[in-house]
Amino acid sequence: MDIFEEQNPDRPHLKDIPFPLKGTVVVLSERDGGGTHSGFGKYAYDFVNVDEKTHSGCYTGASYKTIHEIVGYGKPIYAVTDGVVKQVVDDKEDQPMSVAGFEANVVIVQMEGGIEVNYIHNQPNSAKVKVGDQVKKGMHLANVGNTGYSLGVHLHFGITLGTATIPFLFAPLRVLRKATGIEEVTIEPLKVGDIIFNP
Repeated sequence: MDIFEEQNPDRPHLKDIPFPLKGTVVVLSERDGGGTHSGFGKYAYDFVNVDEKTHSGCYTGASYKTIHEIVGYGKPIYAVTDGVVKQVVDDKEDQPMSVAGFEANVVIVQMEGGIEVNYIHNQPNSAKVKVGDQVKKGMHLANVGNTGYSLGVHLHFGITLGTATIPFLFAPLRVLRKATGIEEVTIEPLKVGDIIFNP
């Protein structure tokens, strides 16, 4: 990816991207964080809602038996930009926790210039749009699930041009930084464990 970026210095860098989830949200995987967040996928994030008071991901304390006990399961995913729906997959079943599958439910919205916003691992039968629909920023697109190559409930969010993710910054967010314990309003890249407050 580093060589690709050096050879393509004019690739877009987006700013002021609205956050795709509402409520209290934790960063599960950060950009350039390894696995599916490396190489051409380096600028993607994984997010999931947590309890607003305890910041726990589970309704039942430290353990859970089904995905329905996860606070973030079924939470709405919102469009971060205007565009046209390019792809919808909505019929794949959720995976059991800690068991990765291969086929995920997705919504992909294409912006101007061929840039695509990818919302992945969505809850089965939750898509609110179909291919060809015009999307407005803030529209409810689908719900958070656990489909495809996913070990736990979350939204995999990335913006791509061609086969590679592109750098982007969210609009200012109120964030409790895990590393420092300090709450701040920031546009800086998010890190694993950061808590986002997005009413």
